[in-house]
Amino acid sequence: MTQPPVPHPGSLSLSTRRADPGVVVLSVAGDLDMLTSPQLADSLRELLDQHPRTVVVDLSKVDFLGSAGLAALVGAHEQAGSQGSLRIVASARETQRAFRMTGLDELLAIYPTAEEALAAD
Repeated sequence: MTQPPVPHPGSLSLSTRRADPGVVVLSVAGDLDMLTSPQLADSLRELLDQHPRTVVVDLSKVDFLGSAGLAALVGAHEQAGSQGSLRIVASARETQRAFRMTGLDELLAIYPTAEEALAAD
């Protein structure tokens, strides 16, 4: 019996979908560290340059969230500014802990599920 390939440490997978007009969901899977966070930052910059009303970053499949990944999210939050809304889905305990320990849960809009992030207005 074959099993699906397991991502190697340091790998990152990004996919986007339009949830509604003006609402984009960026799903992130793998490790967000100093090697992979530039890929996330570039994707977020490109999405935000399109001026969507809301960008939801779904981290529910992130295995590791390091300081470089957090910095990429803060940069996107600053880029979104008053022109749009950046919402973060952090369902894993480890991911939630990273936001709490750094105090970023006070700065960023963090939700436990994508459904709650999409429903917030």
